[in-house]
Formats: sequence, structure tokens, C-alpha cells
Amino acid sequence: LVKELIKTVENKLFDKVVMAVVSQNPDYEKIQREIADCLGLELKGQSNKGRGGEIFQRFKEFEDKKVKALIVLDDVWQELNFEWIGLSSQYHQKCIKVLFTSRDEKVCQKNKSLDNVHVSVLLEDEAWSLFQEMAGDVVNIPDINQIARHVAKECG
Repeated sequence: LVKELIKTVENKLFDKVVMAVVSQNPDYEKIQREIADCLGLELKGQSNKGRGGEIFQRFKEFEDKKVKALIVLDDVWQELNFEWIGLSSQYHQKCIKVLFTSRDEKVCQKNKSLDNVHVSVLLEDEAWSLFQEMAGDVVNIPDINQIARHVAKECG
């Protein structure tokens, strides 16, 4: 769903879209490197704070040049240290927006989100339609169809 959102807004609403997967146990260096890769930035810092500062400087340049950017932090499970990620709120007001996804609304509150959007589970027929659309004609093969329907039902 997040990747579909990125496809929709990239080059339409934002000049740059950056994405990093956070996961259950945040590895700040991995997150920083994913962000840096999207920015074409080679990180030299040895600490989370140092690397975060380099990313912060790149985003400050975006602000100075009026480059509109969306930073997507996917699969957030706990409160994050945004300064280590390079996302200090001091410069990220107008041009840079942060979107993070979480299964837990309390995580959104802990991370001081401004707007929460609840996305509910798809109904079984909606899940099947989406699955068919994404997987293609392969779901019509008799041996695969039953398994595909089960997967769509469980993941809907």
C-alpha cells in the first residue's frame, strides 16, 4: 500500500520521495543508509548522531532550495529518535513531510503524529480482487487458485 502511495505522489506532489523500513527493532544505521541511498548521499559519520547530522544537512539544503520531499518510514513499532534519523523538526516545516506507518495507533501518538489515518482490513472479496490484480492470470490456474484464495483471505 505504501509503495502504491509513493508511485502516486512521486513527481506529482513531491520532488523527492525517500523510504526506509524501520521494523520491530529499529536499526538506526540501516535506516540512515536507506535514506542516504535514496538521497544519493554517502555517509561518513561513525555514530548515529553523526550520520543523522549528515542527513539533516541534506534535508536543510532541500528546504533552502524549496525542494518538496516526502520521507516515508514504514513499519514503525515504537517511538523513534528522529534526530538520529536526520529529521529534526526545526527545518522540516513546509517542504519536507514525514509519513510513517504503524499497526498501533499508540505508536503514532508517541511519535507525535499530527494526522492519523486508520486503514482497515479489506473485506474478503476486496482482498481477492486486489490479489488477482497484483498476481495476474496465474491465479486462474486450478492448482494455484485454491492456495491463492486462501492467501488473499488470510492477508486481507
